Amino acid sequence: MIEFKRNPEDQIKILDELCESISIVYKPTGTESFFQIFKGKYYFNPKYKLNKNLYKKYTDGFWNLFVEESESISIKNETEFYPLFKTIQEATKIEEKKIPFSMFEPNLSKIIVEE
Repeated sequence: MIEFKRNPEDQIKILDELCESISIVYKPTGTESFFQIFKGKYYFNPKYKLNKNLYKKYTDGFWNLFVEESESISIKNETEFYPLFKTIQEATKIEEKKIPFSMFEPNLSKIIVEE
């Protein structure tokens, strides 16, 4: 980890609400990585909550630290996989819905084959 920083002064408007950001910068530790440095800025609004306890073991990209600090979903991501590419993802709509539990049940008629 090179940097993990909450940026309360760096606020932008997303979905008509001011959102602050958290910056995450790190070098990958594995020799099989396709990038040299990762730089990410994640914008969030505390209005959109996440249960931080569910993410404590989700360490990929230090996401557990983002959720621990923000307790929110990220609604805009600016990421760079240096020296290869940069990406920007931004929510255009957040809609609350009830999701039936059956959606998470496995399809027993599907066969999964590992090759």
